[in-house]
Amino acid sequence: MTHKTVVYGDTEYMITMLPPSRAIKLLTKLTKIVGEPMAKMAAAAGDQKDEMIPMAIAALTSKLEAEEVLALVKELMTCVTKDNKSINFETEFMGKLGTVLKLCKEVLEVNYSDFLEEISSLMS
Repeated sequence: MTHKTVVYGDTEYMITMLPPSRAIKLLTKLTKIVGEPMAKMAAAAGDQKDEMIPMAIAALTSKLEAEEVLALVKELMTCVTKDNKSINFETEFMGKLGTVLKLCKEVLEVNYSDFLEEISSLMS
């Protein structure tokens, strides 16, 4: 899948895969933020996984800096278009932060579904 169309409300967005070099660079940035919490969850055995979720979330949120998160979200949105045109982040998503979060999830799935499947299998 090189692209995916999603509709939120009455707006249709097209998500296109990042080129491999950009995807790897972005994955590296994302891993710096979520890598430790994911590793803790992956290392936990059986019933301990449920106990690790709050600790993983705490570790994740302790690493988040507003500017870094904003830069990552904007970078994720670079592969999203509307009406075959680039999106102006500030005007398109004013009052639509829920849409931003949904699109981030979709962008991650389009670009990293195989990676996410591997991580999921490690955690199960």
